[in-house]
Amino acid sequence: MTFLDSCISCSNSNTEKGVHPLNFDDNPIVPIAEFVTNATRNFCKVSHDGKFVAFLAKGQSKNKTLQVEIQPLHAYLQGSNEGHKVVVTHPTHDIRGFTWSQSTSNYILYWQDKNGNENMQLFRTNIHTLETICLTPFEDVKLGLVIDNFYIYQSKIKPNKCLVALNINDKSFFDIYHLDIESGEIEIYLKNPDKASLFYCNDNLDVQIYCKLAEDGSTEVYYNEISSGEWKNIIKVEATDTVSIVSLTSDGKSLIYRCSTNEACTVLLQYDFKSNSQQVLSRGSVDVASVKVNPKTNLVEAVCYDSGRRNWVILDKEVKADFDILVGLDEQADIEIYYQTKDNNFWVIQTFFGNKPTCYYLYERESKKLSKLFATHPNLEKYKFGKCESVNFTARDGLQLQGYFTYPSNFSPDLKYPMVLLVHGGPWSRDRYGFGLVAHWLANRGYVIFQPNFRGSTGFTKELLVKGYKQWGKTMQTDLMDAVDMAVSKNFIDRDYIAIFGGSYGLIISYLFSHLILIGGYAALAGVALTPEFFTCSVDIVGPSNIHTLLNSLPPYWEPEKRKFRVRIGDLEKESEMLKEVSPLYHAEKIVRPLLIGQGKNDPRVKTAESEQIVDAIEQNGGNVYYVLYPNEGHGFSSPVNRIDFYSKTELFLSKFMGPKTRIQQGLSLDVNVEGSSAIVKIIGKGF
Repeated sequence: MTFLDSCISCSNSNTEKGVHPLNFDDNPIVPIAEFVTNATRNFCKVSHDGKFVAFLAKGQSKNKTLQVEIQPLHAYLQGSNEGHKVVVTHPTHDIRGFTWSQSTSNYILYWQDKNGNENMQLFRTNIHTLETICLTPFEDVKLGLVIDNFYIYQSKIKPNKCLVALNINDKSFFDIYHLDIESGEIEIYLKNPDKASLFYCNDNLDVQIYCKLAEDGSTEVYYNEISSGEWKNIIKVEATDTVSIVSLTSDGKSLIYRCSTNEACTVLLQYDFKSNSQQVLSRGSVDVASVKVNPKTNLVEAVCYDSGRRNWVILDKEVKADFDILVGLDEQADIEIYYQTKDNNFWVIQTFFGNKPTCYYLYERESKKLSKLFATHPNLEKYKFGKCESVNFTARDGLQLQGYFTYPSNFSPDLKYPMVLLVHGGPWSRDRYGFGLVAHWLANRGYVIFQPNFRGSTGFTKELLVKGYKQWGKTMQTDLMDAVDMAVSKNFIDRDYIAIFGGSYGLIISYLFSHLILIGGYAALAGVALTPEFFTCSVDIVGPSNIHTLLNSLPPYWEPEKRKFRVRIGDLEKESEMLKEVSPLYHAEKIVRPLLIGQGKNDPRVKTAESEQIVDAIEQNGGNVYYVLYPNEGHGFSSPVNRIDFYSKTELFLSKFMGPKTRIQQGLSLDVNVEGSSAIVKIIGKGF
């Protein structure tokens, strides 16, 4: 039996026998592996002809990596195993992502890199023969984002035709290629016209829109009418504003987009190309969070806002009855439309709960039938978990902030709990309501968790975002301290035992959940370097220690984002002293609290040097640090066995410094790695 298997079956505490300080006797320790290894099933997608269902599933191999599995939809819904098969797998790492071919249900398209280097390649697998070919077989070339968060745009009207972006000719910028999924033939279609970063096309695969980040940090949107062949600047937003494209309408007459210009937050707009005019489609008190677009017309059907919990606003009355059914599914759940078929008949729904795992449902609009597909972590459904609660609080300068408490299952406001401040990544992202796996793992051990959406977080208001500009280590960090003070004021937190835990800028758990994080961050390092005695201890994953070396070592294809970084983080030439002042490396001698650092050797964003230079500095200053390097990982830990190894070390590390009211899983070790892990450990000082 491997450690991976044994830790799933192990659920004993190493606390002394008798009554636990927080009365946990009625709630067993849930094995670490249930939280940090892969979901049993996740990311479900239905083929566009409605014949098959596919999902990423935990494999049965030693490493239990995510693989693509399929099954005829009718058999799956009947609870049968008929026709179930594995179509894509990898021996050591998770499959990064996949989609169906729009033209035929014969093909699965997926993307994969090598050991976390993020140089994605596109592959095609025939689900019947399992033949797999690489559609972008180029060395040292990266598959780029064509549109927001998508590596491929498939035509709905041209069979097997799609559009991809590759940096073959210029490592810093991507050109656009037409790709035939069936034959594998690929040819350049559009050489990058103006150092553009994102492209949007119609179903004829004509690129009509591109976005460009200008040198001053502003964003420009250009439109090509096709008939004229000329590019025209139609939208420009300042560096203090944001803009993102939602869709080109199928009739070619207008553009749907989100923008914050002259607004307190992003609103949803429609721009008419002929009249050069625009109208507001939807406006809320916070940013537009997500948009449901009709896949046939590319017009908006519904908009979601999220000030703490998701709230859907219906724009097209044709889907009101559908949303009434979905919203009425469970009042404790938030919902997202995760995937839809091109005929708009099948919707894959994600439901997010505060105290139980995410569930997927299939909704068939024609019959109005809603069917449960699966829970992502069914092994966790048998346990009792505490609730996730949205709270608002005020920063010391009066800025209104929001965050989430996650409580132990037996929480009582009359008791005092140790707390972990769990800081999200980005920093230009946010935490949302749901079953946070890391949060509930720690809550199961006796901690109260708080996840603050500090200034710089997205999804709320322009003011909240902009007040985070050039505030790394400054007010962004004091927001974290204010979050702690707010939690302590509730009178159920023990002020002597508060840890800070983050990765990248804040927290990541694996590549699958971090691929949109813009750069590495440093909140956990800054917590013990800039405010040496504020936190009891710190856990950092791939956090940069020196902003200078971080920004100077970003890969070439991050060139467009560097323009944004100059505005949001700081200018390396003009503001060098300021960036040095807030870089943890230059305060390493102040670190007196216990520190755990995890790093992937192949991280293209936050290089290994970011961790190793501060480890060396701590050693030179006679300090203490526990450092773990994973040679086969990148920006986050993709290998399940490496995740078990790191989070096992984290659990034991925290237990040593966070007081007597925590509990740990039996058999953990800081000296011995989990079997199969690639961990290389360096221990500096004593106390571990």
